[in-house]
Amino acid sequence: RWLLSTTSFQDLLLNAVALAFVTELDELLYFALIPDEIKESVQSTKIAIPPKLEKSGAATSQYQADLLTFVAYRDRRLKLMMGRMASTTMVVVGLPVVYTRYLQQVLPGYRWDVHANCEGYIREMTQGM
Repeated sequence: RWLLSTTSFQDLLLNAVALAFVTELDELLYFALIPDEIKESVQSTKIAIPPKLEKSGAATSQYQADLLTFVAYRDRRLKLMMGRMASTTMVVVGLPVVYTRYLQQVLPGYRWDVHANCEGYIREMTQGM
């Protein structure tokens, strides 16, 4: 509705691009952040309706055993993938922090003290506003 109420072609084009970005943002994040193994797992996941089981019988017992084995395998694999994701996240977040705090050698003796040195300059720049 708001897309049709734009008055100029430029605004219409800009709003259409913005709408496409907003509607496709979730897919963009999914493809950029989720590992391929989990994407494959999601792709192959199917919701199965179990067949009606009879009260007793070897087929029922075998089906239940197979189902339990599959569920245990799936759970182990999911825990492994989640562990990999958590460790990757810790490395991606932690490595820049460790590097910036302890390993950087670009500014020797840098101890996060830039603000005191730049305070006068910042004051001058903001007074004119």
